[in-house]
Amino acid sequence: MLVVSPATSTLVLVDGSAASEPFTATWIDSSGSASDVTAETVFTTGEPLGTFAGAMLTAASAGDLPIIATYEAGSNTLFGSADVTVKLQGARVDPSLDPNTPSLFTGATEDPSRVPAIVYPAVGTIMPRNIGDFEVHWTDASSNNVFEVSLEGTYVDLRVYVPGGNGNAAAGPDASWTAFTPDEWAAAIGNASNLTYRVRGADSNMPGTVGSAPLQGVDLSNEDMNG
Repeated sequence: MLVVSPATSTLVLVDGSAASEPFTATWIDSSGSASDVTAETVFTTGEPLGTFAGAMLTAASAGDLPIIATYEAGSNTLFGSADVTVKLQGARVDPSLDPNTPSLFTGATEDPSRVPAIVYPAVGTIMPRNIGDFEVHWTDASSNNVFEVSLEGTYVDLRVYVPGGNGNAAAGPDASWTAFTPDEWAAAIGNASNLTYRVRGADSNMPGTVGSAPLQGVDLSNEDMNG
């Protein structure tokens, strides 16, 4: 039989950056003798979330990534397998904000009077996988001046921190928006069928409370949408 190591593992993509991991393949013959056949084994992935260069896997998108190994042992073809879980984690703080801005949202008390109102995307919108950057727009009638926009899923926890009031004033009070970059979006969607996003607001001059808009779902198209 062909044994692939590690049999199970987890890779973490930090802020959308790719992550790599080496694999080995061991041939155990009928007598029980073990031989390292990594150099002669072909490694492939069952999902387009990563690629192999020899025995080195590089993953770039979140999700479950099955690994398949193939080794020719004389006239016999042997197969081995492994499973990799790829997770995306990260936090990006707008350069205009204090680097410690994320701490305003950690352990803060919820205040319903500070809840932002999401303007876009509309509830029930299906997002193309190839949309590029994923934008979120909202308004806010309180004194919130910094916002946390999160994109989450089974394998995703990505957060962006931005100042308020950077949107079109005609859209409503303190209109604001931000976008997850194309690289962040591509890493997040992976082989997921849906994600969620949320906007939370805080006032940096009065820390301790936040207002959280209701969690919104993002359904993803089955494949790229071209037109």
